[in-house]
Amino acid sequence: METNELANELRNMLLRLASINDCFLLHKKLLIYKTEMNTEMNIAPAFFQIVMYSLEHTYIVDLFKLYDRDKNAKGLRKAINLCEQYSTIFPKERIMFRDTERKRNEVVKINVIKDIKEMKEKLDIIDPVVKCLQGRRNSYYAHADKAYIDDIPLLASDYPLSFKQIADLIQTANEILNILLRDLCGEVVAKNSSNYDDVKNIFEILNAYKKIKMG
Repeated sequence: METNELANELRNMLLRLASINDCFLLHKKLLIYKTEMNTEMNIAPAFFQIVMYSLEHTYIVDLFKLYDRDKNAKGLRKAINLCEQYSTIFPKERIMFRDTERKRNEVVKINVIKDIKEMKEKLDIIDPVVKCLQGRRNSYYAHADKAYIDDIPLLASDYPLSFKQIADLIQTANEILNILLRDLCGEVVAKNSSNYDDVKNIFEILNAYKKIKMG
């Protein structure tokens, strides 16, 4: 595998992660609006219900794909294994700054094998959280187990998962993929791909509509 090919694999995973993060942040934002701007949301309740479910379904299912242990899954473990397999194409050092006056460079040492070891240890530590994510994905979002469809609190009890833990999983995936990409070619990809907060524009329009209807 060539450097560009491996870099593209990592970039594509980071782009997927950015979309997951956008869905997660937008879903959290809409939950806040559900309390603060409930009247506006009730102008089109079915629309917002579908949007919120779709956002939650997307980030739960797609985030688990990144953490899936299946050897065929294009996730973090595959990325780590590929980088370990092709570790010889990683540079040993990278020039960060060139000082032409003093005729010397600031060099950063790169040890991808050491970084990979630390990543594997980190994945082992967060594995209990990943198993709860997997449980929710398998029992509710992917296969719709009737026991959980009829009893959402049971799902939360059997597979406890907080917004903070989801945010931590997203951040951990971002760190792992960006460290590998940085080691390989000195790049870093932003975690956010869009301005999820522009949803406020919709609520401003709905608020104006509500005022017109109220006369």
